[in-house]
Amino acid sequence: MVLVIPVLKLSWHQAELPRLPANRLRAALAGLLEEQLLDDPEHLHLALAPGWKVASTDVVAVCDKAWLFKAAVLIRDAGHDLERIVPEFEPGAAAQWVIEQDQGLWVRTDAKHVQVLPLGVHPAWPEPALGADGADEVLWSEPQVAEAAEKALRRRPELISRSRRMVRAAQSSWDLAQFDLAGGGSRRWYNRLARLWQQAWDAPQWRPLRWALGALIAVHAVGLQVWAFNESRQQKDQAQQRIEVMRSTFPQITVVIDPLPQMQREVQALARSSGAGTASDLGVMLTALAEAGAPPPKQLEFTPGLLSLRGWPLSEPQAKQLRTALAQKGYGLDGAAAQWHIRSLTP
Repeated sequence: MVLVIPVLKLSWHQAELPRLPANRLRAALAGLLEEQLLDDPEHLHLALAPGWKVASTDVVAVCDKAWLFKAAVLIRDAGHDLERIVPEFEPGAAAQWVIEQDQGLWVRTDAKHVQVLPLGVHPAWPEPALGADGADEVLWSEPQVAEAAEKALRRRPELISRSRRMVRAAQSSWDLAQFDLAGGGSRRWYNRLARLWQQAWDAPQWRPLRWALGALIAVHAVGLQVWAFNESRQQKDQAQQRIEVMRSTFPQITVVIDPLPQMQREVQALARSSGAGTASDLGVMLTALAEAGAPPPKQLEFTPGLLSLRGWPLSEPQAKQLRTALAQKGYGLDGAAAQWHIRSLTP
């Protein structure tokens, strides 16, 4: 929830900000602006511009403290989190506005001021009140008072709805929740980040980037679909090739469920029938161990494909050399101290 303060509820002043800690700045501002204010400073709420700096002349916003606190309390009592407090109009880019209030208000903003006058009074103003470049400034008007604005200012205004103005105001970098109204901790930081994201998403100048980001996501999604389709087709082709190799090599196998394990079992059966050992046999594993230059163990245990050796101390260089030699023969070596295990890497 963002509270937008109406333009007639705020006044704008300039002050030389003293070199003081933030907790003493409010009292110092009240003293500096006392001659400019029409009410006791204790009854007013003061707020500094975004990015204010000490020892520099900056803009200060002023409004009635009781009115503002009552509005903030009403919002919070209704169960809403008050994220920020912003002005309806703020000093900034030079522009003119006509809004439907009190039969039409003319508002002009520039870098340091917010001027407000009844619309019908405008033709009688002296030239300095309008500003030297006033005729070149953008003129916005709410639709209900567009005809009156064109008649009074002798210019055709750009139309803007009140709801759109409120959205623009809510995206302001100002936050009048300062001094007595400051607080919120981490939630305020979260809300600030969310607001920046919302501004980037809604702002017209970011529209090309949003289109580019959307196109990039779409291309990426299509690319993933194409890649997944090609990968699936390759896997199916490879599975079909394995089945064809299985049937051509072992024509006696009529039912092929999983080609690789079936071919491995058939190869092992052929090796046993011909008297040759397989990689999981004890004799073959001991032969590979001897050919790798390993010292003889004191004790061994064997299960098909696993040879456990005890009383077999190996230094780190010996273990590294044996691990490399056995890997070339299709075996893995792991263990420590005087107990090691040799595993056949071939199922």
